[in-house]
Amino acid sequence: MVKKPFILLFLYFLVLFQISFLPHFRFFWSFSGNNFFNLVFLVLLLINLLEKKEENFGILFAFFAGFLLDIFSESFIGFHVLLFVLISLFIKFFLKQYVQIGEQKIF
Repeated sequence: MVKKPFILLFLYFLVLFQISFLPHFRFFWSFSGNNFFNLVFLVLLLINLLEKKEENFGILFAFFAGFLLDIFSESFIGFHVLLFVLISLFIKFFLKQYVQIGEQKIF
């Protein structure tokens, strides 16, 4: 329970790092030329893929990540929030429906 506020604080610094530092390097730019490599999206994927199926911290993380990216970006307010929450919900749905981790009995 104590680690969740630290993860959200880490998210804030990750967004600041992504917005302010990474655009100065050509390697981190995407093919479109105006969007850069999205570290927040990669962390969002990792959190949603690695947490337990019953927990919903990935959705909360997606909301705050999208909110912070919307605050610091030039796009419409709510675009990243909607996108990240939908991706997080899709990952949760896919993992609950189609992925079974654990011991399986064949016979």
